[in-house]
Amino acid sequence: MAYGNDVYRDLEGRTREARQKADDLAAQLAEKKKAQMKRQAERLSLLKAMAKAQFGDIKEEGLPATLSRAQAAAEEALKEVEADVQRIRGLQAEAQQAVEKSAARVGDCDTAAGVVAERLKAARDRLSTNMAADPGWQRLKKEAEDTASQAGVAQAKAGAAQGERMEKEKPYLADPLFRYLYERAYNTPRYTASGITRMLDDWVASLCNYKQAVANFTLLHDLESFLERHAEEMQKRGGVAKGTFDECVAGWVKQSDIPVVEAELQSAEVQVQEAREALEQAKGTSASHAEALAALARGDDPRMRGAVEAMAKILGDTDLDELEELARNTPNNTEDDVIVAKLHTTSDQLSGLSEEIDDLRRRQEEASDEAVRLAELERQFMEENYHSRNSRFDNGFDMSAFIAGYLAGHVSINDLSGYQHTSSSYSTWSGDSMTSGIGSILGGLSSGGGSSSDDDSFFTGGGFGGGDDDGFRTGGGF
Repeated sequence: MAYGNDVYRDLEGRTREARQKADDLAAQLAEKKKAQMKRQAERLSLLKAMAKAQFGDIKEEGLPATLSRAQAAAEEALKEVEADVQRIRGLQAEAQQAVEKSAARVGDCDTAAGVVAERLKAARDRLSTNMAADPGWQRLKKEAEDTASQAGVAQAKAGAAQGERMEKEKPYLADPLFRYLYERAYNTPRYTASGITRMLDDWVASLCNYKQAVANFTLLHDLESFLERHAEEMQKRGGVAKGTFDECVAGWVKQSDIPVVEAELQSAEVQVQEAREALEQAKGTSASHAEALAALARGDDPRMRGAVEAMAKILGDTDLDELEELARNTPNNTEDDVIVAKLHTTSDQLSGLSEEIDDLRRRQEEASDEAVRLAELERQFMEENYHSRNSRFDNGFDMSAFIAGYLAGHVSINDLSGYQHTSSSYSTWSGDSMTSGIGSILGGLSSGGGSSSDDDSFFTGGGFGGGDDDGFRTGGGF
C-alpha cells in the first residue's frame, strides 16, 4: 500500500528533476549561443582586418564601417545578454533553493500531522475499548439498537400493509354492488337515502353480504393507519434512545484526550496547507525564471536576435573562396593568407556550434515540455485529492511506470482506478462508529425507506371475492 502524500512527494521530486534538467540544458544552450556570438564577432573582426590588409588604412566607410558597427552591436548585445543570463541564473538558483526548502517544510509538516493522526487513532481505539467495557454504555447501546431494529420492523410491516391493502381492495372496488353502496356511504351517518331507495339499498346489501364485506374493507384501511402510526412512534422512540446514547458517548469523548488531539491535528493540517501554498508559490517563481532563462538561451531576446541577424546578413554575403582568391593575388602580403585561414577555421567552428545548438535546443524543449506536463500532473493529483495523507493506493504505486505511460500518452489521471485508490476525509469524532448502524436505520425510516425483517409480516387474509380459500367471500357469489 502507498499513501497519497508519499506518492505525491515522489511526483514532486521527479518534476523538480525534470525542471532542473531543462534548466541545465538551457544554461548549456546559453553558453553555446554566447560562443556562437563570439565566433561571429571574431569573424567580423577578421573580415575587418582582411579589408585593412587589402586596402590599407582607409576611412571608416563602406564595408569596413559596416563591419565595425555590426561588431560593436554584437559585442554590446553579448555583454548585456551575458549579464542577464548570470542575473537570471542567480535568481533561478535562489528560487530552486526556496522550492527545495518549501518541499522539505511540506514533508516535515505532513510527517508531524501523520504522527498526530496516529495518536488520534490510538485515542479513539482506546476510548472505544473503554466504553465497550462499561455496563451502562452497553445497556444504552443495546436499547438504541433494539429500538432502531423495532422501528425498522414496524416500518416494514406498515409498508407491507399498504401494499396488501392496495392489492386486496381491488376485488371490493371491482364489484359494482359493493362499490355502489360504499360510495353512497350506506349504513353510515352520511347515508341520506329514504323510502323506496333505502328499501332497495337494503335489498342490495343483503344480496352481497355488504355488512361483513365493508367491515373487512374498513379493516384493511384501519390496520394500515394503525401500523403507520405505530412505525412513527417506534421511530420517535428510536431517535430518543439514540440521542441518549449519543449523549453518553459525547460525555466519554469529552472526558478523554480526543478533543485535545483533534485540535492538534487540525492545527497540523493548517500548517501542512500553509507550507504547501508556500511551495506552490516558490514553484511559480522558479518556473518564471526558468522560462526567462530558456528564452535567452533560445535567442528569443530582441537584443541578441537583432545582433545575430545583423551579423548573419553580413557574414552571409561573404564568400570565403573569393577572399582566398583575393589573398593569393597578393603574394607579397602574407597577412591576408593568415586571415583567410583563420576565417576558414572560424567558419568550421560556427558550423559545429550551429549543429550543437540545434541539438541542445531540441533536447531543452523536450525537457521543458516534460517538466510542464509533470507540473500539470501534480495539479491534477491535488485536484483529485490524491496528494493527501488520507488518500492511499492499496496495490502500491509504481511512479516510474506511471510517468512513462503518462508522458507517452498511454495513461492519464483517470487510469488511477486500477491502483485500488481509496480516500477518507478527516472529521471530528463523536462515537459515530458506535452508532452508525442505528443511524442508518433511523435515517432510512425518516427518508421514507424501510428496513427488511425476518419477522412475519402483517397479513389481513383473503380479499373480497378472491384470495385464499379462507379469505372473505360474499354470499352473492360476486
